[in-house]
Amino acid sequence: MTDLAWLNAFGADLNSASNSASVTAGNGVGNSIGGSVVADANQDVGNHGSSFGGGDNSASNSASTVAGNGVGNHIGGSVISEANQDVGNHGSSFFGGDNFASNSASTVAGNGVGNHIGGSVISEANQDVGNHGGSLFGGQNFALNNADATVANGSFNSVHGDVVASADQSVGAHHFH
Repeated sequence: MTDLAWLNAFGADLNSASNSASVTAGNGVGNSIGGSVVADANQDVGNHGSSFGGGDNSASNSASTVAGNGVGNHIGGSVISEANQDVGNHGSSFFGGDNFASNSASTVAGNGVGNHIGGSVISEANQDVGNHGGSLFGGQNFALNNADATVANGSFNSVHGDVVASADQSVGAHHFH
């Protein structure tokens, strides 16, 4: 029996996932979008039941928006990139698994000359990495999380709301070992 087959026999396995949302809209000259432009990527990776061995989890998640760049573009609402990621085994196990996660949100909006955004520009990256159920031996957690916003650079650009880049991260086992 191979090592992987042995681990799978006791409930441990490898969960690997890649998820992304990307929007490119209203760039160039004289474009108009009446509402908001949103890229929203949500990811939940890991075993959800109890097991002997927790299993390893590898995940990549991203949301990116490029909107209203150029000359004289109009976006009536907000421009938002939101990436939410939850990686780790959610049930209890004797051995916790290892978790590797990368999460990012990026927004580029209203750059150039005379562009107008009627709402806010938001890049928000929320990440929760670690085994969520109790385990006797915890796993290792490796996480990268970032949020970037490049907004209204150039001449005569306007944003009629807030400009926010927010990255929230929680890494580690979330229950007592």
